[in-house]
Amino acid sequence: MHLVCLGFSSTRLRGSIDEQRYYKLTLLPTLAMGGSQYDDDWVLPSADITLVLVGKLGCGKSATGNSILGQEVFASEYSHVSVTNTCQMGSTALKDGRTINVIDTPGLFDVDVTSEDAGKEIVKCMKMAKDGIHAVLMVFPAIHRFSRESESTIETIKAFFGEKIVDHMIVVFTYGDMIGESKLKNMQTNAPECLKKVIELCQNRVVLFNNITNDRRLQAQQLDKLLDLVDSINANNGGKPFSDQMFTRIKEVHDREKEVHDREKEMHSIGYSEKQISELKEEIHRTRDEQLKHITSMVLGMATRRSYHRGVDLPGISPMADARLLSIPPPIQPEDPDSPPPGSILLDPFGYLSDRTNATTADGRRSRSGKRILVTFWVATPPRVSCFTVHCPGLKANAFGDIPKVICAADDLVLLRIAIDRDDAKNIRYFVYQAGTKNKPPSLKLIRTPPYFKFFDTEVALLRRRDKDMFYLAVLRRAFIDWMYADKHFDLHLYNSKTGSWSTKLMHVDDSPQPFSYFSHNKVITIGGEFGSVGWVDLWRGILICDLLVDSHRLCFVPLPSPLVPKPLRGYPMYARNIIALDGCIKYFEMHNHVAPVPDTGNGVTEGWVAAVKTMKISSIGSGNNWDEDCTLKFSDVPVNCLGYAAQMLLQEGGHTKPTLKRIQAGYPALSMHDRDVVYIMHRPNHREHKSCVIALDTRNKTIKGVANFGSGRPLGYGFTYLQCEISKHLCIG
Repeated sequence: MHLVCLGFSSTRLRGSIDEQRYYKLTLLPTLAMGGSQYDDDWVLPSADITLVLVGKLGCGKSATGNSILGQEVFASEYSHVSVTNTCQMGSTALKDGRTINVIDTPGLFDVDVTSEDAGKEIVKCMKMAKDGIHAVLMVFPAIHRFSRESESTIETIKAFFGEKIVDHMIVVFTYGDMIGESKLKNMQTNAPECLKKVIELCQNRVVLFNNITNDRRLQAQQLDKLLDLVDSINANNGGKPFSDQMFTRIKEVHDREKEVHDREKEMHSIGYSEKQISELKEEIHRTRDEQLKHITSMVLGMATRRSYHRGVDLPGISPMADARLLSIPPPIQPEDPDSPPPGSILLDPFGYLSDRTNATTADGRRSRSGKRILVTFWVATPPRVSCFTVHCPGLKANAFGDIPKVICAADDLVLLRIAIDRDDAKNIRYFVYQAGTKNKPPSLKLIRTPPYFKFFDTEVALLRRRDKDMFYLAVLRRAFIDWMYADKHFDLHLYNSKTGSWSTKLMHVDDSPQPFSYFSHNKVITIGGEFGSVGWVDLWRGILICDLLVDSHRLCFVPLPSPLVPKPLRGYPMYARNIIALDGCIKYFEMHNHVAPVPDTGNGVTEGWVAAVKTMKISSIGSGNNWDEDCTLKFSDVPVNCLGYAAQMLLQEGGHTKPTLKRIQAGYPALSMHDRDVVYIMHRPNHREHKSCVIALDTRNKTIKGVANFGSGRPLGYGFTYLQCEISKHLCIG
């Protein structure tokens, strides 16, 4: 054992920037861990640092790469087309002896980049960074507003590399010559919630780059700050760069190719001819290309599944636009023709293609030329899941740019999104389906949208006005007026079915004693009433309520009740929460998989799911916003008395005790809109299979009212399951 006493004088620490970084990275962590011992396996920092630049077209990736390297390596100029067409790497040596590698990527996540091209470049990037990635630099121009499209870049990165890549992300703002550090801090303080969320996700790792300055001191300072952030990432991750099984596979391909190259002289010495060596090289290269092609396919497949399960429609990736998925037959459930339709249904929001029709079929027109489109609903009593089908005479599955989708529903109306490719471009159209009556057949109305006006599924609400035989579509999105005021201002885009026109007005959130915290919409609820109220819900934070029938510019914010267990707000909230408006109340459901800590071990023991239902009277909105506890339950208190249910859920009896719902793989709760105390829970016993079941759980009586299988063969994820709606009670079935 060697004892080492380390002392630092203020003079010693005033060395060069690289020397300071060396001591910060290696010696100081040792002391912080109580390390006064010197071991033979004590190591210096990794000799190489690999950074990957990502971002949209024109954000300044290449210029930032040149600033990091201290030389013009990558082509950089202001242009409306991508200057960088493929992944490139440049390297330079730091004064502390390490080598820094910078990989500049093309605009991988721009809308005109195909998923195949993005996948090839991602694999090329992985090949360049064969030992792993130390940091991903997400580059955003500080002079441009941060949009939802910019936010989608992060989701795309996570889709390609997986969730753990977040631990290696740094936000880099460019155009430091126009902003400056003081303005950057002010911009961060007053930034919209979407940007704050990104910065929080990156653990406040932010750096500003001025890529046109000739001031060497400033150049050194911004590089120093960046490398300090990289070193902190290394320290947080045990000095290990980001890597996964794809990196391992690519490294194996590279090592095999390198081995043949390195042994070429040896092959000459043992009698191999030039022709034999050349043929062997060709075979190795051919094998390499095939393996890289296979790896590219795997990377795309993984990205598709990740984006699909997260409910994210990513630029460059169309996980839903697959003719094979559309070719799967609809899972139409047999139904008793004499039984009345249920008061509400669980509807698979993603449609199927079929020319079968029934009494619910609406025959509409999808273009001015009169081309037909037919939409049919196939109702099943919950917990079975209903579905809908679409038929466009003369069109095959590969003509659709995406799977038809139900966006939302209200009363006897359903809003659908249908994308049909035209001239190789995705042509998205919206239709409103209206259920028929005894004297009027079902109808399908094409909604005209202004040019270039596109909205996300969770931004739009539907409001029915029976007294005037009309409806409204309402789209709520943030209004970026100024960084200082963006958080509480929203644009409301309103469509009037009577006039067929859109209007826009600026809305602002009312001041209230409760702090305003709202990030993004997860769901929309139609409250109705005399004011025509609609609520956009952030299921981690609260509800933005707008009275559509009142000439006002006010939005009311209602915070959600305190969570069952205080924890970071992360993940997909609809996996564990749900909310509806029903019978004069807003009803909220939350569940949590409770893990009890074991004293003195740092470990925990799962005690199963716990859940709570809370309600708020609609009449009390704006006057206290008080949530009342309706009921609570533990899933371990719910017995599975029916052997048939236990078999469907693949539950095993333990000795002489009957199984309970304690250990089910639960997710995606959906409150019933007709059975007051019932919540539907999805249970997926085997995550490797695209099959699950839906459990109808009576929360008040702690009993199971039914179990039904769910799954048609499509990839299954909690982001794409079912939505609740009351269209069933308006359908003329029979």
